[in-house]
Amino acid sequence: MKTEYCTVEDQGRLRIVTLNRPEVLNALHADANDELARVWDEFVECDDLWVGIVTGAGGRAFSAGNDLKVQAAGKVAAVVGKVAPVAAAQQQAKKAKVESESEDEDEDDSEDDSG
Repeated sequence: MKTEYCTVEDQGRLRIVTLNRPEVLNALHADANDELARVWDEFVECDDLWVGIVTGAGGRAFSAGNDLKVQAAGKVAAVVGKVAPVAAAQQQAKKAKVESESEDEDEDDSEDDSG
């Protein structure tokens, strides 16, 4: 697998993944997270790999966390299909909750009317 934001080295049953953005203290953004997801999905599918290690390139930091500059610029992942289903599921859950609460209120109203 070709990677842009990390390096992947398999040694026997070991996979070493090195975050490779030392110029930004290995901060991660949506595209890097998508790439890491693919790297780890591949790891899970390979029965020959048992142990995974994550490390960071450069000498200053393992990872600064979220790349706030990329986020502030409003850039999104190139592979939006991975994100959209999550947002859709969240919207469906909210809708179901609102409908459930509405049904509960309707039941309370009908009990008041009969009582």
